[in-house]
Amino acid sequence: MPTGAVLPSEATLCRRYAASRNTVRQAIAVLVKDGWIKARRGGRRFVSLVEDEP
Repeated sequence: MPTGAVLPSEATLCRRYAASRNTVRQAIAVLVKDGWIKARRGGRRFVSLVEDEP
């Protein structure tokens, strides 16, 4: 997904990947922690720009 793209809802991700809501939430939490996505108020999540490590 391109930088700035909005991620699908948790429910959509659950259906798309046949995963439980807990699994999707855990995966999102890891991606936020690692800086791959940014979480915004209201539950919207966006792909963030991750710069290459030196």
